[in-house]
Amino acid sequence: MEFESGDQRDVCFFQIKVSCNGSRRNLKDLLTPFSANNFEWKSELEYLLLRAAYYDISRMNLHGHTICDSHHQYLLQKFRRDHCYLCKTVFGCNINSTNDLRRISRTIAFGIWQDHQLSIFDQTMCGCCRKKLEKQYYHKEIIEKSENIFSWLYDEYTIYTPSIASSSPYSIYEFNEDPDIQSHQRDSFREFLMVNGYQESVQMTNSYHKMIQKKQQDFRRKTKNILLFILQILASNDFLQVWKDIIESDFEETMQDCELDGKFGIVMNCIADAYNDVNHWSTRRQLLSIVAQDIPLYIIQQFIPDVTLWKLNAAKQQAVANGPGSIVKYNGSIKIRYTESQIAHFIQYILSPHITTDMPFGEKNIKLSSGDTIVVSNTIRNLLPTRIIQAYKEYCKECDEEFKPLSDTCLFEILHCCTASNRKSLQGLDYFACDGSNAFDMLTHLCDELTTHDVTTSKIIELKKGLHESRNCLKNNYKLHVEFNSEVADHCIKYGLSDPRDLFWKEDCNHSHSMECDQCLLLKNTLIELRATIDSCSMTKEMKLRYLHRFDQNAQLIWDWKAHLMRCVQQDRARIDILQNLQNDSVFVLLDWAMKWLPMKYREAQRDFFAKRGLSWHVTYVIRPQKATSTSTILKSSLLLPKNSFQHRTFVHIFDQCVQNSDTVLSILVDVFKRLKEEDRNIKYAYLRADNAGCYHAAETLLSNKKVFEETGIFIRRFDYSDPQSGKSACDRMSAVVKCNVRRHINEKNNVENSKEFVDAARTTQYLSIFASKIVPHSVVPKSKTSNKKINWTGVTMFNNVQYEIKSSKLRERNREEQIPSNDSDEIEITAWRSYNIGSGKEFTWSNLNTVQTIDQLVVTYEPPQTQGNWMNENIKEDANDDRQSDSEFEEDEKTEEGKNHNKNDVAKNNSKPFVFDCPDPNCIRQFRRHANLQVHLSTGIHKYQPNRLKLLDKAKLHYKEQLENDENEHIRSIQNFKIIHSSNGNVNYELKQGWALFNRKPQILFSDDQVTYLVQKYNEGEKNGMKWNPSQVAEQMQTTINNGHYVFEPSQWLTSSQIKSFFGRLTRKRRQQSQLNKEREEKNEELSEDDESLIHAQLMQDSIKELEEKQTDASKQEQYLVNSQSTIRKMDNRSIDEYSKLHPKKK
Repeated sequence: MEFESGDQRDVCFFQIKVSCNGSRRNLKDLLTPFSANNFEWKSELEYLLLRAAYYDISRMNLHGHTICDSHHQYLLQKFRRDHCYLCKTVFGCNINSTNDLRRISRTIAFGIWQDHQLSIFDQTMCGCCRKKLEKQYYHKEIIEKSENIFSWLYDEYTIYTPSIASSSPYSIYEFNEDPDIQSHQRDSFREFLMVNGYQESVQMTNSYHKMIQKKQQDFRRKTKNILLFILQILASNDFLQVWKDIIESDFEETMQDCELDGKFGIVMNCIADAYNDVNHWSTRRQLLSIVAQDIPLYIIQQFIPDVTLWKLNAAKQQAVANGPGSIVKYNGSIKIRYTESQIAHFIQYILSPHITTDMPFGEKNIKLSSGDTIVVSNTIRNLLPTRIIQAYKEYCKECDEEFKPLSDTCLFEILHCCTASNRKSLQGLDYFACDGSNAFDMLTHLCDELTTHDVTTSKIIELKKGLHESRNCLKNNYKLHVEFNSEVADHCIKYGLSDPRDLFWKEDCNHSHSMECDQCLLLKNTLIELRATIDSCSMTKEMKLRYLHRFDQNAQLIWDWKAHLMRCVQQDRARIDILQNLQNDSVFVLLDWAMKWLPMKYREAQRDFFAKRGLSWHVTYVIRPQKATSTSTILKSSLLLPKNSFQHRTFVHIFDQCVQNSDTVLSILVDVFKRLKEEDRNIKYAYLRADNAGCYHAAETLLSNKKVFEETGIFIRRFDYSDPQSGKSACDRMSAVVKCNVRRHINEKNNVENSKEFVDAARTTQYLSIFASKIVPHSVVPKSKTSNKKINWTGVTMFNNVQYEIKSSKLRERNREEQIPSNDSDEIEITAWRSYNIGSGKEFTWSNLNTVQTIDQLVVTYEPPQTQGNWMNENIKEDANDDRQSDSEFEEDEKTEEGKNHNKNDVAKNNSKPFVFDCPDPNCIRQFRRHANLQVHLSTGIHKYQPNRLKLLDKAKLHYKEQLENDENEHIRSIQNFKIIHSSNGNVNYELKQGWALFNRKPQILFSDDQVTYLVQKYNEGEKNGMKWNPSQVAEQMQTTINNGHYVFEPSQWLTSSQIKSFFGRLTRKRRQQSQLNKEREEKNEELSEDDESLIHAQLMQDSIKELEEKQTDASKQEQYLVNSQSTIRKMDNRSIDEYSKLHPKKK
């Protein structure tokens, strides 16, 4: 619909049906809310346009148009709601229905207008017509178009904004370029606004065109507020009307100027036609860039209505960068196909122990694109995705420069889809990492405290920055930097873990340590600088000593954390070496006790929730080489380790009651070995690995090898321990899966309160053998004194790697194929290391040690009826490098005589021929060089089909699940992403000595009388008022307690929270034992008192009877005597009671 431009105030805008009559109203006054109960229109003008069916009206300024009273009343009158207006007019029915009448909506009215050119908005329709029309018009495209067709009415650029005209030559204002005058004018203007009560900020600029878009918008907003404020002073009652009239008059003048130039309209129409003829945004942006810099938005929208401010700005940017109307060449990205080895390589890297930490509970659901869901064990990812990808690329460069990893986008998507929990707190960390991280926080707080002692702010910022970067290095990168041999002392494992006090555990480096790592040097220099800052502070000597003690204490915790990280890397190498060299006659066994299971019911009363007794259950995870002939091309890569494939199986023994000691562990180990031996008679050797729990790291466990072999036929070759607080393994992952299945069983209205019910609940777990068990002592006969003697092995707590070898050379030659010990006690040689493969190791002879002679028997009380014992095979698939199969391979498979008789020349000749014969089966990928082979293939009917190609993310998810279940893939990769600096003479306090990373147990320190008195006082306060002291708060108060103006405790007397916690625990246990002993004594005294009373009563009765017998002289007086005797007995009873009451007056 077209309307004439110019001032149309004397002509009614609506030319429909009725004739114009009465006064006229400006359309701008109708942009007010109308009928607030309806949300299909925002203003009265929009409602009038809908009623008039002016859907094809183009964007225009309506301020110059009016509406007469006659059309206004006609469009606002209400329709009769007694029949349907569509039955006859739209669907051609004979009568109009009156059933289920409803108002015609905006979308249906717009659709009918497009098809039938009818104006029926806000009339009524029946239910039958409504259902037909909703099905026809309720589509996304029609709904959006009908809702936005009059949205331009509320665009201030179309309705209010005038054109940006150049300054008029008739302006009375003359701009003065003198900077002094400009400054005076600005100051005067600000003063004027301030005096008149303007409270907002005033922004002024000389370079508006240099501002960014956001700053320009902010400047325009503030300028508009100032102008409105000035208009409010000039025309206080009608300042808004003045503002609208100014904008309206400027807009009309601009439109008149545009109309005077006929060529402008022709050019804009040509650009608009070209813009509408193309569909791609890049071409449209190119057309807009021709006029974007010179013509304002509201004028362009008169010709191209769908241009928005964002599109105009984009066109301006292209015009500035490449020129108006220039063609921008788009270099499309080339799609590069991924390989399965790239996915597997990244998945194995992110499962490294320094990136991923196993959790003993929880599962994660991963959804494939096909809709299937796979369940994986929950893990914790310790690094951010960006850091993981950066380190991974560095690792790829160092391993193989020719290997091309996936793009960053793909790697981010893989990390997102292979879900893991992000570490958000330090809960569950080992105490080395927890104490070390807390030490950095304490040193940071110490830096803040130094600001009160005349330390400059720049110095504090520098120290805190160094501490922050050093913590990130230890947390993220240090494990990747350590190597067995390195010229950097901080990274050299051989230097850091050699024991200088024991030659058997010492190994000298064949290189010098003349280099420094920039990140490790930053830690040293930061600590040295912080200590020097404390020394130079202006404070009392006593205060300085306390600060220095706090610093030394926290610095030592940081070094302990660093040493712990190096020990973790080296101890993990033992596991990797075993898996890389594991033979078919050996198994690798991981041992761990799971967290006790608290009995649960489906419906549990609150009284049953407390004071539960947990069920102990032990997890044994067994790995053996897979007996498969084919190996994956993924694992053949030089970048990936290990090169073998394995089978996995889990054994779980759950007990109603047991003690988690060495005897129980040996019984479980014997039961597992017997089951493995029954299943596979070829298994001869076992390699064990466990954490540092006392039941594993004990002499009884290590000195039971021969007895275990005698009962099972499996000889233990090695027993390795992880570093303290770093023993998470596949056992924790499997325990998480088992617990999830048990909880799922409980949710199915079952109870799990004993070992039998636990077995029934967990038996659905795949690749799991679970048994309800109990321990039966070896013999009911009392053991001899020698058997009761505790087995001791001096220094066993320092042995982290123990190896058993056959000593007798004759026996080794005689049993070359089956190296097992005989009954002689001197045929096993034991070698123990403090750190894995550091030094030659200490050697012991089996006959010189007090070894285990008996092992308690484990009895299985309940075993699930279903058959168990399946092994989980690693799903290794070969890449389909070529869809075709050579004739030689085919002939070997089909065993054709023709293939067998080929000589070498024939084979070489045939290999040069192309594959010209395809299998007619559309899904078969076989191709042949000769027609005869094709006929043989068709006769057998053995087709080869190409498997469905999975998407990248689906393959990544499947690899993530497979590799997460394979313990052998978890190893730390070394990355040299640090700078080497030549070492300089630094502070001797941080010069690393040989063996600096070894674990040294802290000596026992006896508490002084003052410390014990203070702690007992705090304990008694908590017992008295019922609010027990927190050990950490007591530790802080010990450092600040003052008596008579002096500190009560010196820095050397400060105790840590763990020491105080242990003291409180010992004191509680001692008092409970004392109270129990007192209670037993009171009960014993009461029993003794009751016995005394009965003895006295019996003695008196015996004396009275004897007296009666003596006085009984004749028979005539017997009857009278008996009567008297009864009274005498009653008197004796009363006398005994009186005597007892004298002895025990409380119980009178």
